[in-house]
Amino acid sequence: MKIWMWILVAVAGLVPAVVVAAPPVAADDEVQHRVAVVALDEGAHSGGVMQTVSGLLDGARFDVMMGDRLEAVLDERKVAVPRAAVASKFSGLANVIADGVEQFFYKGNEAAIAKLSPVFDMGMANPEVLARRPDFADQIYQAGLVMIRAYKNLGQEDNAKAVAQLLVKSLPGLEPSAATSPPTIIRFIKEQRKELAKGGATLEVEMIDGKDCTAFINGSPVEKRPYPVAAGVEYMVTMDCGGSTAPVWKLELAEGQKVVAPVSSEDPLSVVMTSGDYRQRRKAEAYLRLVAFWSGAPRVLGVTRSAATEAEESILFVRVESHGEAVWSDNTDERAISRGLARVLPQYRQNVGDGELPVVDDDAGETDWLGWSLVGGGVAVVGVGTWVALAAENRALEVECSPDTDYGTSAADCDGVTVITFADQAELEQAESEVTVARVAGYGSIAAGLGLASWGLWRLVSPERRPSDAAVSLEATPLRGGAMAGVRWRF
Repeated sequence: MKIWMWILVAVAGLVPAVVVAAPPVAADDEVQHRVAVVALDEGAHSGGVMQTVSGLLDGARFDVMMGDRLEAVLDERKVAVPRAAVASKFSGLANVIADGVEQFFYKGNEAAIAKLSPVFDMGMANPEVLARRPDFADQIYQAGLVMIRAYKNLGQEDNAKAVAQLLVKSLPGLEPSAATSPPTIIRFIKEQRKELAKGGATLEVEMIDGKDCTAFINGSPVEKRPYPVAAGVEYMVTMDCGGSTAPVWKLELAEGQKVVAPVSSEDPLSVVMTSGDYRQRRKAEAYLRLVAFWSGAPRVLGVTRSAATEAEESILFVRVESHGEAVWSDNTDERAISRGLARVLPQYRQNVGDGELPVVDDDAGETDWLGWSLVGGGVAVVGVGTWVALAAENRALEVECSPDTDYGTSAADCDGVTVITFADQAELEQAESEVTVARVAGYGSIAAGLGLASWGLWRLVSPERRPSDAAVSLEATPLRGGAMAGVRWRF
């Protein structure tokens, strides 16, 4: 009975795997048909192609964002460079804060608060300055810690709590140091951070490129992990790779929302592909995902002629969404752009119809052999695993029913079981070990087979997946002093 119970449990696990593969329900039809189009070549090299692509998508009832419109949408999510009049207010900030700290130790709490409060309020009111000047952010944070100590010394707990809440909310990546703050202040800040975390909103910054770089939230350095933040508050995220002028982005989170915000060292619309090798494809995919995130477009289409390899007239398309695998087209003849679009945009095929494609699509009616092979292979592996598991359970019962063992198996369970004996303890342990190995092999094969079959069924029922999307390619990238080769399996 045990073997069939395990198999039934495993098969039951197959059902949700297939259900999950069902496509999500479209929320807003206009947004679902929106596509951002990005040229992955130099402007002069792609202008005509981009116009053709835009016209075809527009004719297929897509809401196309490209060029000035896409740039304007992204600019709305970027933080503008602070005006000179605002930035000049921070001149001499370090000296003012140092003077305030000195007054805290030598002139008293009121004097320190009077000196530090104006600059602290100025920092909290101008996060766009702190976002570009982490040194200012750290100085404002230190001023806030001294103000908390001063308010506590005066017995003004409400004011101390208000400043602490501003610190943990506005500069989530900074923490008080044991070298400069007493344990009571460190505990106080931790308590406020725990209160903030109860709201459930978290923000994580993902750097998509660069080496030896640092990510920032409002100018406070952050690691690659979620940080509790306040809902309804504007946060500014960016990265720095040592003097780089990376874009600074702004966003607000809702109550309980958890966001991973991508940032890059370059403007996302500036990425240029000069070849179709592995590294350049991965970089293009990452930048296009960033465009999808900040533009709000459900999908982004990259267009490149430089990365195509078969002929000068060839074009490559890549479809990227905020999450999920990128889909690349084959090298497409420039006269058959509609065919390339149909490969990477299933909605395009649905809107236009195969009969209206300029070039007959040779994928129409094709069989997904990989999907059927996975299902067939998975079923076969489940069958073999079941046979091995049954044999293991039968052997286990023989061992348990042996007069040389004391498993306490009932006579009814041992009825009809072959009686075996063991010459010594070593022979018994060897038999038990063989049973364990066979069980692992049998049940492991069942699990692996179900996984393969689930994968195959997902491929067969998923409307977003086309058989021709599956490919195994060997990609080589020339490097200084050698080369890097790798196998990429797209399924």
